[in-house]
Amino acid sequence: MPRPGPTAELEAAVAGHRVAAVVAPAGFGKTTLVASWAAQSGHPVAWLTLDAADDDPSRLVRGLEAAVAVAVTDDERAGLRRAAAASDPGARGRLDALLVALGPRTTPLVLVVDDVHEVHGPTARDVLSRLVRYAPPALRLVLVARADPGVPLHRLRVAGELGEVRAVSLALGAEEVVRVAAAAGVTLDRAGAEQLRALTDGWAVAVRMILLGVATGPDVARRLGAVPSTAVPVADYVVDEVLAGLPAALGAFVLRATVDDVVDPGLAEALVPGGATLLDDCVARGLFLTPATTPDATAYRWHGLFAAQCRVLLSRRDPAALAAAHRTVALHRRDTDWPGAVRHACAAGDGALAVDVLRAHWPEVLVAGDTTLLRRLCALVVAQGRRDAWLLLAQAAADLLDGRGDPTVFPHIQRAVASWGPDDELLAQVLVGALGSTVGPDGLPHEEHRAPTVDVDGPDVAPPTRALALYLLGRTEAHDGVDPAAAAAHLAHGAAAADAVGLPTVASACRAERALLLADAGELGVADALAVDLLAADGVRTGALAPAHLVRGLVAYWQDRLGDARADLEDALVLAGPAQQAVAVRAAATLALVCHAQDDRAGFEGARRRVEDALRAGDTGRARHATPAGAPGAEDHASLDLLGRIATGHCRTSVDVVAVLQRALAVAADDEHAAHRLLERALDVAEPAGVRRPFVELEPVLHELLLEHLRWGSTHEALVASLVAGDAPRRAQRGGWGNLDLTEREHQVLVRLRSTMTTTEIAAALFVSTNTVKTHQRSIYRKLGVAGRRDAIRVAAERGLL
Repeated sequence: MPRPGPTAELEAAVAGHRVAAVVAPAGFGKTTLVASWAAQSGHPVAWLTLDAADDDPSRLVRGLEAAVAVAVTDDERAGLRRAAAASDPGARGRLDALLVALGPRTTPLVLVVDDVHEVHGPTARDVLSRLVRYAPPALRLVLVARADPGVPLHRLRVAGELGEVRAVSLALGAEEVVRVAAAAGVTLDRAGAEQLRALTDGWAVAVRMILLGVATGPDVARRLGAVPSTAVPVADYVVDEVLAGLPAALGAFVLRATVDDVVDPGLAEALVPGGATLLDDCVARGLFLTPATTPDATAYRWHGLFAAQCRVLLSRRDPAALAAAHRTVALHRRDTDWPGAVRHACAAGDGALAVDVLRAHWPEVLVAGDTTLLRRLCALVVAQGRRDAWLLLAQAAADLLDGRGDPTVFPHIQRAVASWGPDDELLAQVLVGALGSTVGPDGLPHEEHRAPTVDVDGPDVAPPTRALALYLLGRTEAHDGVDPAAAAAHLAHGAAAADAVGLPTVASACRAERALLLADAGELGVADALAVDLLAADGVRTGALAPAHLVRGLVAYWQDRLGDARADLEDALVLAGPAQQAVAVRAAATLALVCHAQDDRAGFEGARRRVEDALRAGDTGRARHATPAGAPGAEDHASLDLLGRIATGHCRTSVDVVAVLQRALAVAADDEHAAHRLLERALDVAEPAGVRRPFVELEPVLHELLLEHLRWGSTHEALVASLVAGDAPRRAQRGGWGNLDLTEREHQVLVRLRSTMTTTEIAAALFVSTNTVKTHQRSIYRKLGVAGRRDAIRVAAERGLL
């Protein structure tokens, strides 16, 4: 089958380099590609295929001589014979004579050495190394092997004299799979080809074998989609072409090491004594291994289909060895990849180990909101015959998170499971309080059921259970808003408990909720810093971090950084999911306000619909914490006022600033001094936290009072001036500047001229030099037709510029 892409890559490798290496595991079509290219290259091509007998260096050199002799002219062939006859009789002497004889050649000659991996002897490798190092310019080498040839190629690579074609280039693409299928008499569309390519990673021999198995009958694409990796009929090929050529100890290691798709030296040693050395040998031989994208730089990933076939072989030959290998992997992975450890423990038939690992870590999955994974792991453990109470609770909690569970299931579990203990009772109580919302573990309405009877810090409570319970209790208390101090204490205690038992997601969730508490308490700087640290330190985006994104979005909104606010609020919505419904409602409400401020009608309507949908869910108690008292029902249209109360009604700073500003406006007409005192109080609260949005929202009615406040005097002159000057673009659009053509910067300076700020202070507030401010002043005076600061303020006020 013509393969234009890999063929062009090989042509470029040969044309632009002294040596081209075509390296890929067995069955990727290396020899077929090179032979196809050679037939159409237009260059004379010499070809030598090696086998184990070529470890004899004399035989290897004779093979090279014979291959080259076939590809050259009669005169050159005679010269080669004379050079060989006159050379030293040893392999090195005859090779040097061959290379010298080819030295005068001016047109390219390509020498293909296939199956280089068959040569292992040091003397034979020395022959190939000399060939690579001393080949004359006209002799282009193509080395074909299953692993990197055992010759010094690094110097050529550094010098740019080595071209390489690897497995990633040789793997079949979807269009090529379609053509291979057609050649096998199978009609395959693009979707079916993508399925087959994904199943095989483009491994040509596997594609071919699968197609032979489905070459007849209807619904080919459907049957391809149903083929598991363990059912692909390439096991015999793996035996004959891969394992048969390995030393017995290495072959046995491969069968055990492929029990997991990723292997590292530590796991290799745990599986087989001396496994780290054997793993190095596998890497050197190119045995379907590539560097794994894991934090462990020494880990390697097996080709998925190859590993699956090896597991099939081991299960046939030695099922007990396969089970033992699975258990070894489970023990090795229990701290670094505990979901994988649970799977391997179940594959080994070790239900006790699976339960031990899952019970220690399942709070991570629950808090992250990955209910699908939690259900799958629970189902695997249940299949081992385990019916532990906590396991049933975990499944019920997953259902509640997805909104499809019934909180009354907890008392039924309590009655059905004889092994119910303090851990299980505590979990039932805190889970229903945090997730079930309206019904307690005793079946009574949430408002009436009695408090938990089990002490969270009791000696019979397992540490993972304690950490999860503290998080859920603290989160529930935080969202209820009844006792923020208790919520903060539970969350701090929960974070410490989670850190102590290695539950980083639970710890992050506790700290994210605590950041939201701090934000609502008015500690915006501290809350924002904590959220930044959480988002920077946590490498995995999970629902546990949704409150941290909400904090960043809220702080940015209050500080009138609408672009930043929008980005974080959208992230909060993406991550929240059913487990963080209250966070999602608040994020959506705030996002609606941001979109309204940005005149984004479509975005506003979309965010408002999210709030309304959540309020409907609130009828079953799922969004009760996000909805302020007095909010309308789900059937009412969410107004800006409601959105504002949902978004900022919990924040003490925002509420206080708005309340004081409204009082200032209410008394301004009757008591100017009282209004200014109230405005100054609002500024006292707002400036330390950088809060600007309440002033911006009230700008149409607050503008004159702010301007007068500059004359009245304030300890926050820079902030007041920036608030007034920040309205410059809107006032310009309304025509408030007349035809004077003041720039935005000139208007910012003009506003500050009304205050008691000096030229130096104005420059510092605007982050410009004093000379720049003076230049703007001169321009303002010229455009207003005045001579000084006092006259500029008077004329600007008369013309509606202030």
